[in-house]
Amino acid sequence: MLMPRLRKEPTIASAGADKTIKLWKTDTGTMRARLWGHLEKVLCLAYSPDGKTLASGSGDTTIALWAVGMLEEQEVEEEDEEDWADDFWEEED
Repeated sequence: MLMPRLRKEPTIASAGADKTIKLWKTDTGTMRARLWGHLEKVLCLAYSPDGKTLASGSGDTTIALWAVGMLEEQEVEEEDEEDWADDFWEEED
């Protein structure tokens, strides 16, 4: 489980087949932000020791670095606010 602090609030990162990375509030389970950029499913995530940078690796053979320590909370569409646990049980294609 990846859980650094985003803007001083504990945050969990998840990723998967939808090619995005989602950042979740740990106290409410609601999505704070969604990060786009990979062309294939995201296979791995790792935070820097200070929690300010998130690295992601994708099936498109790219690695991306995200400055999550600088992110402001995004407006998330109501349809995008799903239970964060659902990401861990997505079926693979």
